[in-house]
Amino acid sequence: MTRGLPILLSSFLWLSCQLVFGQAKTEAELHAERGLQLLQARNLAAAEAEFGQAVKLSPRDPAYLSELGIVLGMEQRFADSDRYFQAALEVDPGDLSIRRNLTKNQWRLGEFKSAEANLQKVLRAQPADAESTLILGMVEENLQHFESALRLLNSVPELVKQHPESVVALARSYYQLKDPARARQSLRRLLSDPAPAEALYAGGQTALEAEDFTTAEDLFAAAKPGYPDPAKVSYYLALCRYRRGRFSECQQAVLDSFATGSPTRELYTLLGWCYGGQNKIQEATLAFDHAVALDPGNESTYLDLGTVLLDHHQDELALALGKETATKFPGSYRALMLRGTAEAGMGYLTDALKSYGRAAELNPGSPEANYDLAIIQSIAGFGKQALETLDRGIKKFPRDAPHYQEYAALEIQRAEGGDTGAEARAYEALRRALSLDNGLAQAHFLLGKLELKNNRTTQAVTELEAAARLDPKDANVHLALSRAYTRLGSPDKAAKELATYKTSAERELQAGRGRVPVGLRRW
Repeated sequence: MTRGLPILLSSFLWLSCQLVFGQAKTEAELHAERGLQLLQARNLAAAEAEFGQAVKLSPRDPAYLSELGIVLGMEQRFADSDRYFQAALEVDPGDLSIRRNLTKNQWRLGEFKSAEANLQKVLRAQPADAESTLILGMVEENLQHFESALRLLNSVPELVKQHPESVVALARSYYQLKDPARARQSLRRLLSDPAPAEALYAGGQTALEAEDFTTAEDLFAAAKPGYPDPAKVSYYLALCRYRRGRFSECQQAVLDSFATGSPTRELYTLLGWCYGGQNKIQEATLAFDHAVALDPGNESTYLDLGTVLLDHHQDELALALGKETATKFPGSYRALMLRGTAEAGMGYLTDALKSYGRAAELNPGSPEANYDLAIIQSIAGFGKQALETLDRGIKKFPRDAPHYQEYAALEIQRAEGGDTGAEARAYEALRRALSLDNGLAQAHFLLGKLELKNNRTTQAVTELEAAARLDPKDANVHLALSRAYTRLGSPDKAAKELATYKTSAERELQAGRGRVPVGLRRW
């Protein structure tokens, strides 16, 4: 009898444990069931509490962990949601639905490489998974793998139509791959299919970034009635009109915004640009003054006004503003660049040298400040120092094409002064400049002149024609091209270019082109 007692007690303890653990499991299931009911009723806070209790009672159950992750994701708490999905996958790494939900969080959190890796695992197991293909296409666009993004998104066209954010990703990929027609076609789906205002706004931003202003304007106009921040949409709608050169319409759009909402610094600044585009300098100045009053600590407003004044040759006003800006923002290299440009425009080259020298000291990482310092040194007659400044800039900013272009211009001057090695250095610098940026009109012009000087007329014409396409208003380009056509035996073309030269030169004289030193870069 005594030997049977331990066996009986052991059996009792075993049965008790089974009852306890069975009850705990049942209680977790009840919490999970209530959580699902609350989730269906969209009571997310209560659903979270129920699933939280289920996880507390059964912390290794991947279903409970995943369901809590889903609720947290719906509450926009993606980092917390991510943590529970990761825990669920640790228990059951083969569950593709959990992994798919995790990738949605990772995409929203900007963890694109992790999302890419997980989506590829899902698609290796289920190649026909359209939803994962869609998400991976958007992830690839975020990673700037645009060809891959297009391939994936175009493989699930019906899903793309249902998700405006994927339409935007598709369009952005087309823009990046220099296919604006298909990009526009994609974005206009948002107009033809009923799309939420937020999607229309995102599409407008995508088109605006690609400088497709007509498409952007249409999308912003469609977004405006339903967008939660209509003032923001009004600003971008007006900006599109400004960028299209429709200054009076832009002006009216801004004034309409003032009538329906509170004015902002950005709107007053845009109004100033609109007035500047219409040569209404007094009105532009007043608009920028209002912008300054709304945000006196924002130096960008001063710099924008300075740009308008310089562009319209208001040299004295620009100089006064440059001094004021440099005083208010003594640590700003951009303020000193504004002052230096205004000083150069007035012919105060010694002062400009000091301003640009200080700007380059304040921000040694600015290629623009270093480049402009070299330009002023060259104009002031310090050619050797200018070359040294450019040489330092080339070493520091080896992918900044304008440095090579100006270095070549100075070397050409040295070649004309008898330096036998300067021309070869100029050739090398110009080719490097154009390899970095083939859209530099001045580099094509200088290379064309060198080719013409060395009797390589065909090559000269090619370069000078490129310069004329890029900067059709430059009189000197047309004069050089006229000479090249004469040597090539094309008198009709030569006569046409000579006539264009005379017209362009007269316009430059009337416009006062060159009063601010040509070639200075802006801040």
